Amino acid sequence: MIYPFNIDNIEVITKRLEQLVQKSLLEELVQNNCSFIECFITAPYRYKKTPIIPVENMIVFIDWWKNLSDEYKTIVLNNLWERFDTIKRIVKDDLPF
Repeated sequence: MIYPFNIDNIEVITKRLEQLVQKSLLEELVQNNCSFIECFITAPYRYKKTPIIPVENMIVFIDWWKNLSDEYKTIVLNNLWERFDTIKRIVKDDLPF
């Protein structure tokens, strides 16, 4: 059974968030929800493919995020991971029988 695992490198998370905002600046919504999710956890996971994250909110979030100390970023990450852990996991067995 393979579960997603948390990305805990703050620099990597920040860089991915910045790249996502840069790629989305001409859009109203982030076009690939997976790009946002992968800032914090790795596959496998399921997600809604319909764009739902406003780019404007991403800009506000990344500005807020960058102004936090590393200690507070860790607290935020722990909270996000706890929330991710409450989502029901659908595990498909890899065995064909």
